[in-house]
Amino acid sequence: MLLDEGLRVDARLLDEDGAALSNAALRIDFDQWHRPDADGAVRQSVLGVTDEAGRFVFGYADALNASCSLWADVGDGWRLVEVLSSFDWEELDEEGSFDFFLKPRDFEFRFQVSDEEGSALGGVKVRLIAGEHGAPVEHLSARETDEDGALTWGPFSYGRWWVELSSLGFAPVRTSPYQHRLEDSAERFYGVRLRPGKEQRVLVLDPSGDPASGASLTYSYENLELPTYSRWTTKTNELGEALIIVPATGYFGVEAERSGLSAAADSATGADPLILRLE
Repeated sequence: MLLDEGLRVDARLLDEDGAALSNAALRIDFDQWHRPDADGAVRQSVLGVTDEAGRFVFGYADALNASCSLWADVGDGWRLVEVLSSFDWEELDEEGSFDFFLKPRDFEFRFQVSDEEGSALGGVKVRLIAGEHGAPVEHLSARETDEDGALTWGPFSYGRWWVELSSLGFAPVRTSPYQHRLEDSAERFYGVRLRPGKEQRVLVLDPSGDPASGASLTYSYENLELPTYSRWTTKTNELGEALIIVPATGYFGVEAERSGLSAAADSATGADPLILRLE
């Protein structure tokens, strides 16, 4: 299975005891952008299968701000094996091979979602993401918090999971949730607080002052009481504009890039549109 021939890796898929997993279905998902859906992320998916010794070969392009995830199915559905975009390739041995272990499903997610004042938020859409820069996983349909703002979802294999939470009228949150062991107390949860959101227009201009259509726009803001930042990318339209959703109050950062030119701004001024000039 090859996604990119620039980097070839010989690998084996093993179970948690080190036994080879033969004839296991494999899938690599490569997202070029961290956007709210697979189409916007320009997702490429490649399928493969291990041989009798659990071996397989794959290619991989380590692109900045992109996500590449490896999945396996041994008859019980897709399991996340590794988020390759954050993998330390220096761990590969001198022969360029590596063993990947299919981990058991012994973790789950337990969310408790509230507003800025701490009141529970029901009906919040929750989507799981493989890696910080990926788009939501297509085969895991979104779920919603109950009337108490709670959602338990599992079991899953441990991995570099991220999650995206969104609700009308609030700034969405993208974060890396704590995964609870199945034997942990059911009262343990990962708390997320959503802030009121607003639509923010951004206008990107080229050095001559003309609208810069097709510019990549990355915007981010700090999550409330969490050690993570929400971050997304989009592109400007033919008028050089993009409409993004950010917290109604507080700072957010925006970066624009096109053809090697860039611009950046931090804003809490309420300027509409927020104008960035490439240089």
